[in-house]
Amino acid sequence: MKSKLRTIVINEIEYKYLISEQYVTEENPFWKTALRVFKSGLKNTGLEIQFKGQDNYHLGNVLTCSSPSTINLNEPYVVRQLILIGLDEGWDYNTKTTLENGNEYLPKLKTKK
Repeated sequence: MKSKLRTIVINEIEYKYLISEQYVTEENPFWKTALRVFKSGLKNTGLEIQFKGQDNYHLGNVLTCSSPSTINLNEPYVVRQLILIGLDEGWDYNTKTTLENGNEYLPKLKTKK
């Protein structure tokens, strides 16, 4: 089985990350998506950013689809920006940090040119 763990280097520091998705079926179905990041070698003190995404009948989870009109959490340039936001919000590699409303950070992200 292929590992979902990916590697990204920012300012000469290597991070590992993965994105998980869960479809929640309630009255208004939605996607619960989480980005989990940790500095290489420090797996227990990671950063988790949680998102609540709309369900789209044709696209599925709009936060991880390949639509040019949306932010795609699978793109490394998006992950890089979110890690930098996490560091600005106080994550210091040595403490487990959870940012529960990742949706509020989406407008701050720059799109790929």
